[in-house]
Amino acid sequence: MEPGSTHDPAAARLHVPPALYRSAWLGMPVLADKGYQGAGIGILVPTKNPNPTPDEEACNSLLSALRAPAERANAMFKHFRGSSHLRVW
Repeated sequence: MEPGSTHDPAAARLHVPPALYRSAWLGMPVLADKGYQGAGIGILVPTKNPNPTPDEEACNSLLSALRAPAERANAMFKHFRGSSHLRVW
């Protein structure tokens, strides 16, 4: 666990398990958001170009569409985990 002031990519560089790099070497990339630009090998992020080419736009859309189900699952997990602290009297 890192302090709250630690940026996500810095924490990822410290805590990424070796299995991630093995997976990348085997051709199984990790999809991440724009905040993880430069996080390491095998991590695919959208481009940050303010005037993207049509190819970049298509790539960004594809990455977002592939990440969407996992983002939704994480949001639902956080919601249910947070509601487990509620008590009904």
